[in-house]
Amino acid sequence: MRNGLGVVLLMAGLVSPAIAATAEGEPGFAPFPGGSVERRSSIEDKEMRVFLGAVSEVNNELRVNDSIRKRWSGFIRTLRVGRSNRVEEVADYYRSRIREKEATVLFECQGRACGNSNVWANRVFDESRLYGRDDAQRYWVTAWPDAKNRIQLNTLYAIERGNREVYVHEQAFRLAEGESLPGVALKERRIFGPVIVPWDNPDSPTMEASAAVFDRILALAEEYEDGSLHLIGFSPLEDGSLDQVMEQTKAATQRLQALLEERGLNADRIRTRVLGPLVRTVEAERSGRRIEVMLIREGNDE
Repeated sequence: MRNGLGVVLLMAGLVSPAIAATAEGEPGFAPFPGGSVERRSSIEDKEMRVFLGAVSEVNNELRVNDSIRKRWSGFIRTLRVGRSNRVEEVADYYRSRIREKEATVLFECQGRACGNSNVWANRVFDESRLYGRDDAQRYWVTAWPDAKNRIQLNTLYAIERGNREVYVHEQAFRLAEGESLPGVALKERRIFGPVIVPWDNPDSPTMEASAAVFDRILALAEEYEDGSLHLIGFSPLEDGSLDQVMEQTKAATQRLQALLEERGLNADRIRTRVLGPLVRTVEAERSGRRIEVMLIREGNDE
């Protein structure tokens, strides 16, 4: 039972970093900003096994507590992040993407709890570049219904090699329409997000967000054409009165709306809300001056 049990087929050829982003209509997550795709292959109605547990090798056989074997369509890619980011930063980025999709986490592990990196690299994924430090690896399996109510299943494996190079291996699959997975609800979702856009300079608000953040917002609006974007403004009560802070936050949401309209988003699809310091959260990235962008789909009145 050699590589036939692996989740990944052999992949051939290099893919230019210029096409690193997920193409329109494909499953999966926007890749880590600045990463370059080193290998990529498409999968079409192929039976493959996805592991839902730490892996080990006993008597030349792969061992895992649970797995899913189905016919999938989608893609597989290996992303080189480089040495400027650590695995923890990559993990934080993808956790945010998982939250934005409100995905169901079917399995996750980190460090030595995932098993041996050599087994993941050479037996599961058949990609030697993924062999790295056992204590610097992450693995997630997540699933969610897409805009057409089809189940998308995604695996992410992040690893730091001994030379400090960081790689991410992603498998992005979609089940055929009408198929289901245990534990993943197929009811139509209406709320997506948030995408966090920090802002600063209260007297003349500026957005502190990369092009990739704006791309995620626009991609969300494009995928769910029946949805409205709600720009919800937050800010701490530091200097000035509550009324002044609320006005500054309102100006920030209006500035973000203008930037989105400049990028082609129809103003009729945008709503703004100002909460300022009136709602507090405990998540680190949801603090300070920020605008949380949510997409809400229209309800079905039938």
